[in-house]
Amino acid sequence: MLPLVALSVLGLVVLALAADHLVLGSGRLAERLGLQPVVVGVVVIGFGTSAPELVVTATASLRGRTDLALAGLVGSNIVNVTLILGVCGLAAALAVRSSVLRREAPLSVAAVTLFAIAALSGLGFGAGAVLVVALAGALVLLLRFARQAPGDPVAAETADYLETSVRPRLAAEVPRTLLGLAGTLLGAQLLVANASELAIQAGLSPDLVGFTLVALGTSLPELVTSSRPSGVVTATWWSATCSAAT
Repeated sequence: MLPLVALSVLGLVVLALAADHLVLGSGRLAERLGLQPVVVGVVVIGFGTSAPELVVTATASLRGRTDLALAGLVGSNIVNVTLILGVCGLAAALAVRSSVLRREAPLSVAAVTLFAIAALSGLGFGAGAVLVVALAGALVLLLRFARQAPGDPVAAETADYLETSVRPRLAAEVPRTLLGLAGTLLGAQLLVANASELAIQAGLSPDLVGFTLVALGTSLPELVTSSRPSGVVTATWWSATCSAAT
């Protein structure tokens, strides 16, 4: 059982480190390709920090561990809006000055509500299609919100977070992004495979493992992103929307 615990913890560490580089690399590439900083902060960083939830949920589902997938997804959203925002609040007062964020909050609530309805009624192909369409609609709205607020403080915070005072180099950021993606996939595989086996051997419910170990592990990128000095809280809000809708 100890090897399973060790491999699960290793998966958590790999997942957190790789996802952090995935977020940095993809964000810098997006700016290099000419996307507005506020769009990068709202969309690219938000999707990047939600990549572990997507990968872990998909991996667990493909392995037939649907209970683990749903429990990890729900637990991750709970961790995002309690632990992570709590840690940020302990570090500094969270004054939401961004009009984009104020518009994001209702979208996050709507996405979680839609996910809860789909989960209670049974997640199948139809429900999955509805959630994907809802994600596309939310993405369109967020892009519109972001473009309507060119002077939004999220733009400056995104630039600080990405440390893009100089033009990002493709030769450095493309490998960073690809290696971050590969590490995220590897960490997800280690976490899901060993956490599932650990639950079986210990006689634990997959729901319990999903709500605790898996949820905390997939939320580490949001914690790392939000705890950086620039404090890009956008990623925390949007990660809840993105994870619930996917």
